[in-house]
Amino acid sequence: MGGEGRRIREIYQGPKPLYKVYGKYPLLYLNQLPFFSLWNEGEIDEIIFTVAKWNVSKKLIPLLPSFPSQLYEFFLSLHEKYDFIEKPVFDWNKVEVKLIVEEERLGRGGSILKGLKERTIDKNQKYLVQQPDDLVSFDLKKFLKMKEEEFAALMFCSTYFQSPFGVGVVKDEKIVRFEEKPKVQLLGLNNERFVLFTGYSYYKPELFEELLNQSYTFPFNLENTLIPSLAEKGRVRAIYTKNWFSLNSRREVKIVESYPEKDLIKILYSSNI
Repeated sequence: MGGEGRRIREIYQGPKPLYKVYGKYPLLYLNQLPFFSLWNEGEIDEIIFTVAKWNVSKKLIPLLPSFPSQLYEFFLSLHEKYDFIEKPVFDWNKVEVKLIVEEERLGRGGSILKGLKERTIDKNQKYLVQQPDDLVSFDLKKFLKMKEEEFAALMFCSTYFQSPFGVGVVKDEKIVRFEEKPKVQLLGLNNERFVLFTGYSYYKPELFEELLNQSYTFPFNLENTLIPSLAEKGRVRAIYTKNWFSLNSRREVKIVESYPEKDLIKILYSSNI
């Protein structure tokens, strides 16, 4: 899922997940590299895309029927090309692809709510949520351990380095609150640290139940509605990324593409090692 992709439209007019980094790697593919072991071990058996029909490039609508086949093509062709990534052993016939189509602007939280009401998203299951704006690497073993612990949401975060936006305040791996444009001198007080949300998260049924039981004004995002209230209850955990690359604009894409392409893929894939 993702936002409107306004900033990247200066260099790309199509659906953002299909933007090709270095002119060859779809963001859709690079998003998955840190989680490749989960795919290979059969822990991922369903993919859900949120796709907007409002105010987007005319290229988007004809792509809707072919989205699943394009996804398979991305994974299979690219994994076969690079010998430093082991060949996938999972059966694509067991992976179900679903779409949540936004007829009007809903926001990331709104699209999840729509999926729950349509039963495209099963409120009793756990989901890894990704946004195509960012690429991360992290400790996969720690994630596998943490995902079994008690929480409503696990947020993939980068340690704070000063930001003009709001940040999460973490204490003992729990996000305890959110602050807008905090002052740098507040860092380190009471064993707290500030973190930035990278766009990756892991949601459990508790979060979906809370989402279904509240009312919202569309469009809305979970990060500034439900997640803060769950954090106050101690139900949101943080896991730190090792690397974080944002691709929201021409400038950020240029920074990412300044890396040798094989090095970037190895950095993302290193989560599996």
